[in-house]
Amino acid sequence: MNLPTTLRAFGALLVASTLALSATAQDLQMGSKAPALSIEEWLKGSEVKGFQPGETYVVEFWATWCPPCLKSIPHLTEVQKKYKDSKVTVIGVAASERPKTVEAARARAW
Repeated sequence: MNLPTTLRAFGALLVASTLALSATAQDLQMGSKAPALSIEEWLKGSEVKGFQPGETYVVEFWATWCPPCLKSIPHLTEVQKKYKDSKVTVIGVAASERPKTVEAARARAW
């Protein structure tokens, strides 16, 4: 199955956003290697220790206390399932979580 161009562009945009958050503009330029993500705890799936050449990574930042974010989580899970054999990895990063919502996230089956 071929990965649609739009999904690749979306993934590249999200990875670029991740890069902008984790490094200064002076550190990164077009074509720079993506820095590794620093994730405190992986709730689902395997840890991604680094970005591999030739693979696509969709990185989305959300919060479990944000209703629109919660609505997008099942879609991210479906994208991962649909493209699992196409070298696509979807990473949802819960940002600025509150202790209560972290426990609720662990209990949910997305």
